[in-house]
Amino acid sequence: MNYHDKPGLNYSTLRKFDESPDHCLMEIGDKPYFVFGRAFEDLIQDKITGSNMFDKYVITELRNMPQKLMDVMGLDTVLKTDIADLRIFNKDGSLSKSHKNLHDWLDLVITNKLDATYLSIEDYDKIQRMTDNMLTCVYNGYQINELLIDAEWQKELFWTETITDKKAKIDCYLDHRIFDIKTTANLRKAVSDIRYRYWIQDVHYCEGSSFMDNPVVNMPFLFASKEEPYICQVIEISQESKIACKIAYDNLVNNYLNWNKQPVGYLPQKTIYM
Repeated sequence: MNYHDKPGLNYSTLRKFDESPDHCLMEIGDKPYFVFGRAFEDLIQDKITGSNMFDKYVITELRNMPQKLMDVMGLDTVLKTDIADLRIFNKDGSLSKSHKNLHDWLDLVITNKLDATYLSIEDYDKIQRMTDNMLTCVYNGYQINELLIDAEWQKELFWTETITDKKAKIDCYLDHRIFDIKTTANLRKAVSDIRYRYWIQDVHYCEGSSFMDNPVVNMPFLFASKEEPYICQVIEISQESKIACKIAYDNLVNNYLNWNKQPVGYLPQKTIYM
């Protein structure tokens, strides 16, 4: 049984619930920015550890997988179908020129594994530049490429905290710290996202680490901007702020466990102080 199939309340569920209970009822498919983020993490791991995580990606000049192939038909249907049968023909039997992008993608898929993950050359170049900047980024006087060379990658945590089972999958674990690799539109948004949702991840992961032999004392987020010049920065939540975060987290977990798993349709009235 892989990590995703194992029981346990995770950060993703709590993040969605914090946005609204209704978001918890939605199924989120694999989106292009998920692929981009995973590719970025894989390339960093390869550069630091010498692994070959990035080998599963196929670099292509084509940009966007057409909806006809993936979004409309669905991945399961595509994988069970003869790829050649997905081509669209005119009445005279010739290939439809208006669906050239689809046919180019079909040719690419036919020459590779059906479950290959594709990256455009544009995204590949961007990931390379972001990775180079991240590896030279400094945390507590050490460059990331030196700091994480002895880290434990993709570490899975499972624990029971009072009333429920929980789980987490850590990007990097090293010396009482959890490092989480993030891509962001820009670094201003990164700070906003920490205040909006990543504080939940910080508390959740640090709580899970308390059941390890070496509990975590901090969780630095390694942010890489997807905007030129692709600046990177390590951002962490202050120890003083963690007390309030833990209280809010415990309330969030309690509210989730008491939720009847039904949609609500709206959120309580809110006043904003400027």
